[in-house]
Amino acid sequence: MFQYALFDLDGTLTDPKEGICKSVQFALHMQGIEEPDIDKLTPFIGPPLKGSFMDFYHMTEEQAMTAIGDYRKRFIPMGMYENKVYPGIPEMLRALKDAGMVLGIASSKPEPLVIKILEHFDLIKYFDVVTGASMDQSRTEKEAVVEEALRRLSGTGSTDLNEKNCAMVGDRKFDVEGARAHHLAAVCVSYGYAVDDELAEAGADYIASDVQKLRDYLLTGKSEAKKKQADEAISPFRKTGHILLPLIVYYVGYNVFYMLLVIVMDKILQTDLAFADTLRENSSSALNIIQSASMLAGSLFLLPRFLQEKIPTRAQKLPNVIAAVIWAVSLSIGLNVLFDLFKLAASDSGYREVAESQYSVSLTLGLILYGVISPITEEILFRGLIYGRMRKFFSLPVSMVVSSFLFGAYHGNILQGLYGFLLGLMIVYLYEKTQHFAMPVMAHALANMSVFMLTYDGSVIKKEQEPLIFAICSVIALAAYLFIRYKGKENVR
Repeated sequence: MFQYALFDLDGTLTDPKEGICKSVQFALHMQGIEEPDIDKLTPFIGPPLKGSFMDFYHMTEEQAMTAIGDYRKRFIPMGMYENKVYPGIPEMLRALKDAGMVLGIASSKPEPLVIKILEHFDLIKYFDVVTGASMDQSRTEKEAVVEEALRRLSGTGSTDLNEKNCAMVGDRKFDVEGARAHHLAAVCVSYGYAVDDELAEAGADYIASDVQKLRDYLLTGKSEAKKKQADEAISPFRKTGHILLPLIVYYVGYNVFYMLLVIVMDKILQTDLAFADTLRENSSSALNIIQSASMLAGSLFLLPRFLQEKIPTRAQKLPNVIAAVIWAVSLSIGLNVLFDLFKLAASDSGYREVAESQYSVSLTLGLILYGVISPITEEILFRGLIYGRMRKFFSLPVSMVVSSFLFGAYHGNILQGLYGFLLGLMIVYLYEKTQHFAMPVMAHALANMSVFMLTYDGSVIKKEQEPLIFAICSVIALAAYLFIRYKGKENVR
């Protein structure tokens, strides 16, 4: 990934078309030139104004300077706010900062106006340096702006900036030229205001068609971006096979091992050994142990594939961990209380059968089987492999929903399926926000443990207490979620 990135503003971070073109239209009107179609003025977006007035309307330098003055009469009080931030830009900038990148602005727009626009859209907080053209026109060309931005970056301790660690991100050939002049990587976006093959002909190193691809490229670099493009070219059939292969491997390993252990158990029960009597008396617990052992066996078949994946393990600070614990416990208890309030278990025979088997074991054994073994094996399968592979091909929302649906369906009955789907959404969101695989494992384990302990003998939560407990859990879960969403990123080392 890159360590530094300089961003152009217009056409890269924001869409300034209305404000710039209408202000140019006003400046032309003041010069006695009428241009009713603002679409014809989009070439003014990006390059310095003086050159554009001189090139496109054959003005003298003096006339161009006068036109710039007229342009600013409309642009400063009004035009700069007729602007829109491209969708996904704030989220991208936040992700880059969370990854430790140093960000800067290198824009041909006058610097005071750049600062006002960034402040207006609450984007300035993401940038370590903000550089624009000088108001006196002494620094207008992109090469000079980039040079000044690099000088300021060096003042922050950044040294030896080159094409391997620093990218200039823009939407026009001028941005490529600025990058080339200072031996930086030229990264461009095609959703801006480049025309035809302008960027490719200028020699851009990479051209992103949307913000997500730009984010991925800056975070991963050229080799990973090419790999992602290759992944996107895979047929839907192969994508589906790649995603579901871990589930198939797991089920084969699980069922083979389960059948072998059941056969061994049956053989033992047919003997006169003293151990056979003990096993016969505790056959339900034995079957639960066999099931968990088979889950571990299925996971062992997945382990080589799991170790090959790039599993994130970003260090967390204590507030993140505490919030995750609170969210997992309060949400899982709240959901179970809600289901009991609506008497959903009574109408689901499949769930009652599973529950009868699970609660037949001792409390200690149940905590080990369902609070330790199940979360580890299921997280390796569903978050580590299935979700991780989906993220290579699909958007975040699609990957979250589909992987959580598969997690719910895996449980085999309607009630646990619904619970698994909702819990899966929480776990995968936590995984995405914290970028550490241990966090969903921990959240899953604590959710299972807390529910198993509270519902083990049916006497901890009274029926009349359920509405209050549900309300309390809902408030706590919401508070934990809001903390993770808005403050969690500050608690990553």
